[in-house]
Amino acid sequence: MSSVSNKKVLVLFNCVENFSRFQKKLVLTLSKKNDVSIAVDSYYSKDESSLDELDSNIINFEAFFKCHILNLDILRKYKQYPLNHALLSDFERADVYCYGKKRNNEYYLTLQSALLSFYEDVFRKNNIELVLYENISNSFSYFSWIVCQELGVKYLGVTSSRIPGRFTIDSGIDYESAKVERLLNRDGYSSKPEDIERLKSYMDNIETIVPDGIRLGKHRNLSLSARYLNFRKLRKVLISLKYVFRDNKFSFQIGNPLKLLYCSGKRSLYRKIKAKKLIKMYDEINSDDNYLLYPMHFHPESSTSVRASSYLDEYEVIRNIAFGLPSGYILYVKDHPSSYGYPKLEFYYKIQALPNVKLISPFENTKVLIKNSNSVITLTSTVGYEALLLNKKVFLFGEVFYQCHMNVVKIVGVDKLNDLFIENLELESIVDPEYNLKFLIAYFSSTYEGELNFSASDSELDIFVTVAIDAIYNELKIYSQLYIQ
Repeated sequence: MSSVSNKKVLVLFNCVENFSRFQKKLVLTLSKKNDVSIAVDSYYSKDESSLDELDSNIINFEAFFKCHILNLDILRKYKQYPLNHALLSDFERADVYCYGKKRNNEYYLTLQSALLSFYEDVFRKNNIELVLYENISNSFSYFSWIVCQELGVKYLGVTSSRIPGRFTIDSGIDYESAKVERLLNRDGYSSKPEDIERLKSYMDNIETIVPDGIRLGKHRNLSLSARYLNFRKLRKVLISLKYVFRDNKFSFQIGNPLKLLYCSGKRSLYRKIKAKKLIKMYDEINSDDNYLLYPMHFHPESSTSVRASSYLDEYEVIRNIAFGLPSGYILYVKDHPSSYGYPKLEFYYKIQALPNVKLISPFENTKVLIKNSNSVITLTSTVGYEALLLNKKVFLFGEVFYQCHMNVVKIVGVDKLNDLFIENLELESIVDPEYNLKFLIAYFSSTYEGELNFSASDSELDIFVTVAIDAIYNELKIYSQLYIQ
């Protein structure tokens, strides 16, 4: 096996829960053959991740931000990049967890300026050639990616795939979809016979298969004791106490960490209370309904705040769909199994008041709902991918790897929804098992063998780190060929 060697590498760290275990092992392994530096978003993340255990150059953005003076020249230099869009994911998170209320336009301009200046400074002083993290999921990583584009530095992120036991290496909002489309349209690409048989079996059993990211998710369990009464949370509280009376203004992704923990716990408590009422609010399924299935999404989440940022208000999205549907169709809005109860009850009441809409329990079988639907309409959900493999048409708002599939209808604006529905709903989706297999082989070929499970044992995670580094090395070889800006 080949590996990454003799490179100047920057590994990003921030408050992504559980991810730091993988990152630290990645740093330790890469440091044997590379010069590895660490960029961390805040003092709290540095302490929470115990980064001082690593013998690495650690560069703290919070310290840089605190001393930074707004630089309008660097904002003008990067004006062709989506700087405001790059802030959205953290703005949404701060809004949900109530730690950004005192921020204003000047704060965000200075934050943009500081992030750009920080990464330019880090890249040049340390001759960085490669940045490693997960997919672009927040402002800290998004601005890193932007500076990578400007300075010719490679950005690669390790993230899970929709195929169980596989992961992918991402490098931009359109990178994964570009890889899949290139592989799908490339003549003569091959896959091992055993892989093809595996994928045929996967397609045959798609109704019972659950992707790793959903199977390993933590938000389905409503038990507060399981989530908060454990050693890991106690450790977080103890570390947070250190920051209670500090000025946390420049810890832009966390704010006051103790307040963040409190708001998170309160949100989970309110969710548990609301969940009991919600059970009685869900509508019955009628086998005679001619419906489109809309799966609700988790918020805040990079799959929406980065890849479907124009459609974050799900009530507005649902309302536009409902009033855009032709006569004779209704919309099934299926609540999300990992986030039901997080929105306010008013949100659910407003959905129930819409014509042509039924609110469906998160516990209903999604695959059965897909099979019995006319079509699926989604922002970026995995449900869209599963619907395509079940030969359904998918109306798509956001940017996601399966957007190149021939049964995807891309939505470019809500003002033309009615025309789009009239044009496409009466047309049967194309049922072509050979095409679906070809698409699946293309997607499979864009991923790598290995389960991305940050809760795995140390020995399992050590094995995965070795596999991930080999995948990173492979991705570096094809980066310039596959990346499309």
